[in-house]
Amino acid sequence: MDLTTQRFGKLIVSRDSGTRKRGQIVWECTCDCGGTTLVAAYALTSGNTKSCGCYRVERGREHGATINLRHGEGSNGKETVEYRTWSNMLSRCENANHAAYPHYGGRGIAVCERWHSYENFLADMGRRPSPEHSIDRFPNKDGNYEQDNCRWATSVEQNNNARFNHLLTFPGGTKTIAEWCELTGIPRSVVGKRLARGMDPFDALTTPVGPYVRKL
Repeated sequence: MDLTTQRFGKLIVSRDSGTRKRGQIVWECTCDCGGTTLVAAYALTSGNTKSCGCYRVERGREHGATINLRHGEGSNGKETVEYRTWSNMLSRCENANHAAYPHYGGRGIAVCERWHSYENFLADMGRRPSPEHSIDRFPNKDGNYEQDNCRWATSVEQNNNARFNHLLTFPGGTKTIAEWCELTGIPRSVVGKRLARGMDPFDALTTPVGPYVRKL
């Protein structure tokens, strides 16, 4: 599918960037504001990305000011943690000038349309439980920011999430540690503690904890 010269929101597709994301072309686009950005085909055609990030950031700031007045999201001119989390999330995924953009929007991670509204984001996520919590994409670390794939999590929980997404090759194929846990029947909590103690992954996934463990 050739998207060259087609318009999506404020973006006009310039050319194929030469890279691929999940089997789809990543297009170089020119924004009405003059900026350029790289966007995966599915992000354009689904409507998830409609600008280089300028529109959402500007709208978010304007909308945020209204919310601050109406819902107390600001105090003495300061934004709440939840609002900053939301704003930074949008910038990482949609502002090509953001330092972290290559690791988020640049590789196809998007913010769902519902969460382009701060009110919806706050309604779905709720308040951050503690200062130790931050937003975490879970269970799919490479998935989008959306209600079914996000949670407030501590750094320990986020590290465990990343650890269990590591791929391991054993007899029977290559799977994530989480998938091997399901296959062997050993609880993830047990495997996590074993790995934290430095146990070899194969041993961590095959050493019995009860009367029966499926063989790999």
